[in-house]
Amino acid sequence: MIKNEIHNLARGIIVQDNHILLVSHPEYWDGNTFYLPGGHIEHRETAVSALIRELREEVGYEFGVGRFLGCLEHIFNPTIDITVCHSHEFYFLFLAHSRNILDISPIIQQEAKVKLTWVNMDNLNKINLLPNPLIKLIPIWLKLNFKNSFVGC
Repeated sequence: MIKNEIHNLARGIIVQDNHILLVSHPEYWDGNTFYLPGGHIEHRETAVSALIRELREEVGYEFGVGRFLGCLEHIFNPTIDITVCHSHEFYFLFLAHSRNILDISPIIQQEAKVKLTWVNMDNLNKINLLPNPLIKLIPIWLKLNFKNSFVGC
């Protein structure tokens, strides 16, 4: 059931050997629908702090947060996105890295309800990544070489 709320989320883009780390919920989407690791920003928590916390919870490693890549506002269509529980989301996307990730070896997820998967960047357009605009935006944002324009106070 979609809730009529606005959700603010911090998401990490973790790239290793031309692969991106994605999350799926096998019980909801049969493992065929993915999203970026990260999660909700809590009240009085910065986006960067939320991302570090969420990555630690999902992946189990300490992460550094790199440059801000962009913000995506997405309003889900309830007649199409029937499995999505939020109707309106703001995604704050950052590069993230961990010294524990040296290659694309499988990562044992820390949360029982999720599965972590490395997906080749060349195959992004062949998967169901939510929200869908990220499929085109991620490669563009990764190629841009601008200075960090995000300030969290």
